[in-house]
Amino acid sequence: MTAATRPVPHLEPPYSAAQAADRLLAVAASQIGFREGRSKSGDWNNDNPYGAWYGSNGVSWCAQFVSWCAQQAGYLDVIIPKHQYTPAGWAWFKARNRDVSKPQRGDLLYVYGTVSGVKRVHHVGFVEKVLPGNKILTVEGNTNLSGDSQGLGVFRLTRTVTPRLRFARPDYSKVVKVPAKGAMKPAVRVKVLSTKAMQYAASNPSMDGVWGAQRLAALSTLKYLGLTPTVAPPKGTAWDAHFRTAWRRWQISLGYRGADADGFPGEASVDKLCRRAGYKHLP
Repeated sequence: MTAATRPVPHLEPPYSAAQAADRLLAVAASQIGFREGRSKSGDWNNDNPYGAWYGSNGVSWCAQFVSWCAQQAGYLDVIIPKHQYTPAGWAWFKARNRDVSKPQRGDLLYVYGTVSGVKRVHHVGFVEKVLPGNKILTVEGNTNLSGDSQGLGVFRLTRTVTPRLRFARPDYSKVVKVPAKGAMKPAVRVKVLSTKAMQYAASNPSMDGVWGAQRLAALSTLKYLGLTPTVAPPKGTAWDAHFRTAWRRWQISLGYRGADADGFPGEASVDKLCRRAGYKHLP
């Protein structure tokens, strides 16, 4: 029996190319942890909802996963083609001169190698972040912790950039939304986030105080990134508890674990959110 996809976060309209990439990556990241079905003998069998959506379940599904994510974001066959054969997807980008040598957030990575004696691209995923040391953070379907092209689920991986990785850059400018005439584009009135304000937000249950606007700005950004479903806390939840839950998810997305992902902002996590959202960071 084909399992259901994992819940997709609320997606804000993309008003810039960076936000358009964020929208797609939020969909992909929401599926991390999915595992495909098993046969009666207990073997992983490629049964998955992305293949079922595609109409060709039970086969290698990394490109089906990429296509499904593009469909959820509203980008399918606009900036990412619907494909299940990785060479076809790579050829689509090459024909449009969208192949690039250096990766950036939002790119697709195609893995090149030998399959059944033929050298070709044979796996695809998303570049979530460019890391120091010639490495990238990725989100990929039909893989495993070893980065194989015939894996068992959706994983976040760290890969080293080598010649066997090829990169394609969707033209996110084509899906950027233009606000209707007379409508206001969502604006961030707060241009500064301070560590002190974020720590206040994680420890004060009310909206009293001078830092309320910064808390709202941070929660709005975290909501956009798919890390909290709402800016305001649900009924019965205090502002500080709501903020800590969202911030803990931000910390986890940065790779923090255990006591380092406690929901209380530190200088490093605040600085990274500021860089991500374009805020100025103050102590």
